[in-house]
Amino acid sequence: MTRIFGAIVLVIASFLGGVYFERHDSGEVGKLNSQLEVSRAEAENLKARNQDLKQTLQLVKRQIQADRIAYQTLQEIVDSSAGEREGLKQKIEAQRELLKKLREKLEQSS
Repeated sequence: MTRIFGAIVLVIASFLGGVYFERHDSGEVGKLNSQLEVSRAEAENLKARNQDLKQTLQLVKRQIQADRIAYQTLQEIVDSSAGEREGLKQKIEAQRELLKKLREKLEQSS
């Protein structure tokens, strides 16, 4: 009889232990599931942020390219202006020389 009673107590203890561990494990599973959902939501937010940053990077790259083209165009204008300025300087010097010669001739004739 004691053996039967001991076996029944062991069965009941095993059952209660199983229930306890089931509840404990399901609580852990619930925590892990909630952490998984939070991680998934965070991953989605980070993906969206990454997309925004990629778009911003593309805009910045285009702006830099436009700035380079504008700078190159301005540099070409400055270079051609410097050449034109040098040509005008030479013309002015030539005109001065002519004026000097004319003045000398006028002074000699007077």
